[in-house]
Amino acid sequence: LAPPLASPLAPPLAMRGYYIDAAAKSALDSFVYAGSDRSLLYRHLLSPLADLLVRRCTPRRLAPNAITAAGLLLVLASALHIFYRLPRLFASADDDLPPWTFAAHAAALLIYQTLDNMDGKQARRTGTSSPLGLLFDHGCDAVNTPVTAVAFLAAAGFPEEPSLRDARTIFLLLFFPLAPFYMATWEEFFTARLDLPVFNGPNEGVLCAAASFAISARMGREWWRGSHVADALLGGRDLSNVECLALFSAALTLRESLARLFHVARRYGLKAWTHLLPFPALLWGTYVLVVEERAFFAEHAALCLATIGILFVEMVTALMLDHMTRKEFRWGRPLLAPLIMFALGRGGWPEETYPAFFLAYAAGAGVYVALRMRIVVHELCVALGIRCFSIQRDDEKSE
Repeated sequence: LAPPLASPLAPPLAMRGYYIDAAAKSALDSFVYAGSDRSLLYRHLLSPLADLLVRRCTPRRLAPNAITAAGLLLVLASALHIFYRLPRLFASADDDLPPWTFAAHAAALLIYQTLDNMDGKQARRTGTSSPLGLLFDHGCDAVNTPVTAVAFLAAAGFPEEPSLRDARTIFLLLFFPLAPFYMATWEEFFTARLDLPVFNGPNEGVLCAAASFAISARMGREWWRGSHVADALLGGRDLSNVECLALFSAALTLRESLARLFHVARRYGLKAWTHLLPFPALLWGTYVLVVEERAFFAEHAALCLATIGILFVEMVTALMLDHMTRKEFRWGRPLLAPLIMFALGRGGWPEETYPAFFLAYAAGAGVYVALRMRIVVHELCVALGIRCFSIQRDDEKSE
């Protein structure tokens, strides 16, 4: 991902990148990150821990982006092991998924969270903070969010043939981690600030996710099908433990999302609303796929959710890049078109074509997003005169 050392020294007018042109480079040169994190957990535990690890255990030559990538690779390896052992994601009589698998994923999430907090501190320590680092960190978080949500579906013990009620619960479990992420990025696009509330996804959210995987490891996946929480707190209402988690998380998500919605819409009006459109479109397509086509979804859950995750990563990384380069975000996302066409016209499609359609869709979208991010990272390295996974020495910068 590192460009030749000579190319970063080209003047701004020499930039002829596909995504990063001269105007974008000028915006990047003046870009300054602003934000706050009101989480008590972050302030009193996670941030001091990351500070300590950076000071005592992290070499100065280690690039911040390498720290971020290492954390993401660990989560992906753990999640892929879950998907390999349980390809349909849902519980069956003959699956052989050992409990330690979920304990390992809980540990991977906590390590990822720690490394995610360390990368920014390492960047400030080494004087290598940059828009590239911000986008790289944001992109890794965008990948981790749907991957962890999908992995939890395996940990929650849903049956092989989910009922309508199960399908709606699955939709909520997908909705509550994705919505705050998109809404926070959308708000930052307009306000140029990322302000995290007292209870937020990167801190308390990741900790709760790790705790949920730990419960599956200790109590077994069948615990989520019980009603212990409803019996203890809700007067014995007919709600399973996983439904209680989904409803509680959805309520928190709605509260945070509505607060951001009114904050931005009040100041920026209709223009701000148009930038929201890709996410409701993705949610609608997801609902159709998960709930209304639940028989197909149950057979091909991993394929369907991979498609949804790729679409999510594409839209949030595009929104973040356009924020940093001061470009207008195109709310019409061409990559969403096949999902919308499927949701609108599924009744006229033979069901036997669904698997081939989503396989081609996921493969094409995945290749496009991977190539796009590769080009963006390279052009950012050229524009900023830096490397992605290593820190240049002073003598290299002066050559």
